[in-house]
Amino acid sequence: HLKFSPVEWFDLRFAITKTLSRPDFWDMVPYMSTSTNPDASISRGNPELNPARSWNYDLYASFNSNTMGLFTIGGFYKQIEDFTIQVRKPITQALVDQFKILPHVGAVLNIPINAPRSTIKGIEVDLQTNLAYVEFLPKMLRGIVLNVNYTRLFSETMLPYYNKYLISIRPIKYFSFDSLRTGRVPSQADQLLNFSIGYDIGGFSARASMHYQTESLDNVGVITENDTYTDAFTRWDISMRQEVTAAIKLYLNFVNVTNNPDGSYQFIPDKPSSIQYYGMTVDFGIQWEF
Repeated sequence: HLKFSPVEWFDLRFAITKTLSRPDFWDMVPYMSTSTNPDASISRGNPELNPARSWNYDLYASFNSNTMGLFTIGGFYKQIEDFTIQVRKPITQALVDQFKILPHVGAVLNIPINAPRSTIKGIEVDLQTNLAYVEFLPKMLRGIVLNVNYTRLFSETMLPYYNKYLISIRPIKYFSFDSLRTGRVPSQADQLLNFSIGYDIGGFSARASMHYQTESLDNVGVITENDTYTDAFTRWDISMRQEVTAAIKLYLNFVNVTNNPDGSYQFIPDKPSSIQYYGMTVDFGIQWEF
């Protein structure tokens, strides 16, 4: 970690780190779920999964002042080995021998595996400010608080590609092949935006916040057209707090004000495969410090 601060209002930070992320416990459990239907898919855990290891490179510049607040801009680059992804494989004799599964003709195996080298890079911009020190504004407007954070990501990994062709009906025979294709890292959205605006006056504090996220790859299909995605979404939340005494505070929270749904789709964004609405939730409480 390096930090360079030539003047009081500016600093430059650079870091190189190596991190480790272990697979989800359920992914490593050697369970197998199947059915008697020969065409059914089979799901299985993979106890041979390796933890993901990542080299991370970060460079950020920060500017701060009483009137502007804190403004930060920077870039990052991550090089990841053995990232865990969920894939679908046509069952071959090699898979039968490797994972000790039943040789269902025409079935597909769902299993987590370690991907080859993956990369995630991007830029991040962050602004944290309030208008308390802007002298030309009316006093009532100086309680406004503003926070904005935007991240643009570019991710790439090698995803498995499988296909098979029916070459004989009696007896049933398939010709299958597997290869690799380039795709996005699963669960990584291309854009993230967090925005909040609030107001503080006396013992009262309020915030309205928005979180926006573009679509992300959820499960890797046998071919590109079988890939499934978590749909993009925008969610608004509102929180308020009132200080009654130094020890007692009241708070009121509204979560998912616009009732934004959770959606998913396969390959074509305009044709969703799932839409779920959870509605808005409201929390009211009393905080007592002693």
